Amino acid sequence: MSHSERPYRLKPNTTSIREGRALRILTENSELDIVWTMTTKEREIKLRAIPIPLFKGLIGWRIPLISYSNLDLFKAANTEKSVSALRAGQVHDWPDTQILKWNHFAVESSSTYEGLFKMLASRRIDYYPRSALEVWTEFEERKHLTLAVDQHLVLQYPAAVYFFVRNDDEVLAQDLLQGLEYMIANGEFDKLFWERHGEQIRRSNFETRHRVQLVNPLLPTGTPIQRRELWFTP
Repeated sequence: MSHSERPYRLKPNTTSIREGRALRILTENSELDIVWTMTTKEREIKLRAIPIPLFKGLIGWRIPLISYSNLDLFKAANTEKSVSALRAGQVHDWPDTQILKWNHFAVESSSTYEGLFKMLASRRIDYYPRSALEVWTEFEERKHLTLAVDQHLVLQYPAAVYFFVRNDDEVLAQDLLQGLEYMIANGEFDKLFWERHGEQIRRSNFETRHRVQLVNPLLPTGTPIQRRELWFTP
């Protein structure tokens, strides 16, 4: 927003709001002006997407969290068929739940994000696929649950986290898009990306993992896949 001529003032929401409710609030033109979340066809109908993947698609690089007592789970199960038979945990209203089910993966859903870590610890699910953006911090924060980050596998599907604003918020949408494009052109965007996420990417060791490629049926047709500079590639 600092690249805009308008004097924007950023004010963060002060209460915890689940993803689905945040999008409803934004749609209703009440408490929020901007939300960032994974894009889907449905979300791009209800809201206005700023089509720059904020995490360069890294949200679609999914590393399994597993139980420490099951460290070799994906050493043998490393094909789409063998992995799909294992029980993945997801929150019921996340786009990832629909993506996994569309690819014929076994999914156990929960109404809460935190509940899935407890389900994993009690072996009610086999794994909890988390993006490389999230998995390392989540693991460190829950060592008391005796979990582990799998070292063998990565699930990958094209996915993008966008800024979303209301459909009629033309000025804010244009300022966001122009600001992001300016940052991409002058290298500021990539610099910030690697400063924030370089260590997570290095720890993930994508080059040594077996990659299972999945289809994302929720991805809008207008997603700028052809702009290679917008996407992370190991």
